[in-house]
Amino acid sequence: MKYHFSPKLNYQGRGSVGLVYHLNSQRHTLGLGVTIQEKEWDRGKGFLRPASPSWAKLSTIRASLDRLVFRSMREGLAISEAMVRGVIRGEEQAEVEQVDLWAWLVEYAKGKSDCYRAALLSWQRHSEEQAAQATQATLMEWNTWLCSNASGKSAGTAHTYLGCVAAMLHKAHRMKVIDWKAEVERPSLPAKRGKVALDKPQIKALEGLQLSGEQDLVRDLFLLGVYTALRRSDWNLEGSELGTIKNTTKGKGSALIADNDKLRKLLAKHGGHLGTDKFYREGVTPTTNVLQFDKMLGEVMAKLATKRTELNEVVEHRGKRVPKWKAVGSHSGRKTFITKYARMLPLPTVMQASGHKSLAQFATYVQNTVDDTKTAKLFT
Repeated sequence: MKYHFSPKLNYQGRGSVGLVYHLNSQRHTLGLGVTIQEKEWDRGKGFLRPASPSWAKLSTIRASLDRLVFRSMREGLAISEAMVRGVIRGEEQAEVEQVDLWAWLVEYAKGKSDCYRAALLSWQRHSEEQAAQATQATLMEWNTWLCSNASGKSAGTAHTYLGCVAAMLHKAHRMKVIDWKAEVERPSLPAKRGKVALDKPQIKALEGLQLSGEQDLVRDLFLLGVYTALRRSDWNLEGSELGTIKNTTKGKGSALIADNDKLRKLLAKHGGHLGTDKFYREGVTPTTNVLQFDKMLGEVMAKLATKRTELNEVVEHRGKRVPKWKAVGSHSGRKTFITKYARMLPLPTVMQASGHKSLAQFATYVQNTVDDTKTAKLFT
């Protein structure tokens, strides 16, 4: 089900917006009685721009149709063309509004990752113990319990669970399944590692480090970030993607993938494909996988520090003074790539590889490796 903007404009320069949907394996097109200027239509998203005067009307129709689809799944009803036309005309039945929140959340979580279902199960179990329903009150009670020591959950797990439930409830409020807004208090997490970039001798030593098993895999995944500037969430690369534009998960952006001998050898070592799926465990939250990866990366860096003693220098990290190797995280690979090539290539070229659109954000990744005395002499 999607909206369609007709390229045929009337004498006023306006085009009509219609609904295209599939019913009983047949394609149907339905007019909505809405005409707009061409500039009001967002071709990328296939929907009106929020600034359009007709945006509120189409958003209401979309929410009504979403509730009709959910009702059909929940009650096993067959959707007819007359029902769709009735929703368009505003003849939506009152019982569609009366949706059981637990049932809606369970159905919605089916299309999401495992952490959504795990979070919902945790909330349900806690609410059942209190003999309560899915309400603001039980949400606050579960929030307090989850962040306490009594829950037995780590801060990372609690942070993930609460984020998942808040996202589902936000969707439920937008679709008018509930009339209250969810507010949760997520526990604070330690500052992310990855504020330190490695230099060329350190990378060379890391490449030659004798490792085996999962430590070898973690080292190679980290080098994937060093060679491409990809974030950990995008560490999923095929040999055919070298030298091409790859879509990234953050901000729906894109990045130009490098093509060099080191990267080709790295992918060949793993059968032409290297990604976090080779390390991450199933049945656990993404946060748990990330923490496990960071822990093992720390073990690899500790071994590297025995080869490169400068990594034992004390630096400020998370409010503490720790050896430099402890401040190295998965994001250090991205920072290493940007720091290296920002001094060798035009900045727009490096930004194309890193996926940055803002020069201000890009600049935070460039680590200054020259002391102030030498830097000052560059301006003479």
